[in-house]
Amino acid sequence: MEGKNIRGLTRSPPPPVREIASKSIYTLRIQQNKLEQASYRLKERDRILFESCTGALKRNNKERASMCANEIAEIRKLMKFLYSVQLAIERVILRLETLKELSDIVIDLKPALRLLQNVSSDLFQVLPDVSSELNNVNATIRDTLYATKISADESLIPVGKKTAAGEEVLSEVSSFLEKKLSESLPEPPVAVAATEKSAPLRELVALSASSSQVFGRKTTEETGLDFGKETSKTLFSYKKSEVKEISLTVEKPSIEDMLLEYVRKGNGEIDITRCSSALNTSNEEIEKALESLGTQGRIKIELKSPE
Repeated sequence: MEGKNIRGLTRSPPPPVREIASKSIYTLRIQQNKLEQASYRLKERDRILFESCTGALKRNNKERASMCANEIAEIRKLMKFLYSVQLAIERVILRLETLKELSDIVIDLKPALRLLQNVSSDLFQVLPDVSSELNNVNATIRDTLYATKISADESLIPVGKKTAAGEEVLSEVSSFLEKKLSESLPEPPVAVAATEKSAPLRELVALSASSSQVFGRKTTEETGLDFGKETSKTLFSYKKSEVKEISLTVEKPSIEDMLLEYVRKGNGEIDITRCSSALNTSNEEIEKALESLGTQGRIKIELKSPE
């Protein structure tokens, strides 16, 4: 009889703290995912109601718009509450991870468990299944701590409140991120200057005035094989107006335009060697220009075999 009493009073050894911490972290992660899914559904509902409210206002249906607006306000309150619960669970997970890594060091879990118990009771009216799981985790951790006699008079890592040491760490992390960001992003130029290289330009002269009439014009025609010469100045005469001189620029035709004109003059046939000599360029440039014109659909290339 006495032996039976002794066996009845003997308790099985408690599971290792590291094992309990791992299981609790896994369970809390699952509940955290459920909260994220609920928050996502609330965001979608918020978006739909916002569109309905906008449409009601456009139709001047103020009663329906007011109803949608009130519902949106309630949804956003609930979203804010779920976000605070997610933060609380994340804090408990961080504390459990610390306990898991440093199981031989006494770490006070009471503040974390108290926080978990508070949010689980508040969550019961919204998500009862999540609240029940949080209570189970809370009870499991408390039993383990009681069996292993882990306790501390003061919390070594405060949960749910700001501390001077924590603010110092946040400042250090912010400085580190700013430094990394400045290294990854190039510095903006002090002054924006036009540095792009443009094609060779030819200068013309034009005159501007009000109530003008053109009396004479003289230009020099250029052949399709010689585009390097400058066009002669164009002169205009005006009556009863003050003449001002300004300068305009005209871009030199591209190699593709010159080649297209050369092909037209050759009745659609071209010899690459003669063409490169006539246009004062290389055979490679002619071939690139032909390929570009063919890609654009401006010409159709057919190879002519020698007879």
